Amino acid sequence: VPSRFGSSSWQCGQRPSRVCVVTQETTFGEIDRLFDGSLDLLVEYLPEVHEELASLQVATLRPFLVVPAADPRAVRAALAPADFARETFVAYSGGHLRELQEGGLRQLGIEPLHRLTASSAPAILSFVAAGLGWSLLGGLGAEGPRHSGVRTVAIHEPHVEYPVWALWRRAAPHNPMLDAVLRCAPGLDRD
Repeated sequence: VPSRFGSSSWQCGQRPSRVCVVTQETTFGEIDRLFDGSLDLLVEYLPEVHEELASLQVATLRPFLVVPAADPRAVRAALAPADFARETFVAYSGGHLRELQEGGLRQLGIEPLHRLTASSAPAILSFVAAGLGWSLLGGLGAEGPRHSGVRTVAIHEPHVEYPVWALWRRAAPHNPMLDAVLRCAPGLDRD
């Protein structure tokens, strides 16, 4: 299942009918594949869900500051994005995740002097680990995005959260595998 938030897996059921869903990082434009029928399920944050899509919230995305672990400031107990405001900001190349980053910068009152762009969270984290800049990234869970050479710090003020949706076409033909996957989705109350 394509997901912009890295790899994870969902499991439920007992063998032999066990279902295992593995997620992987997406590229921009995956939602178009839902509409053309070449993709059955997408896990994604969207600012709003299109009326032709059914959805189920499966996680919550929270903002994190990511900085090079080798930066002398990274050893401080408390770090804030303002500490890096004059450094290069590593941003998504485009799309709604770039818009989220830009909105976060505005809320924090930061206008970076320089920007470097990358197409995915792993690429952004690699640039940060290499000391090319800092970033704001969404993360699942309390630890946030993980990468060797990067220090990750949760941003608590301002408090924001973004829903992560499992999305599929409302008008799609019945699909028993999709039904099985959705029964396994995190966040779904099961008896």
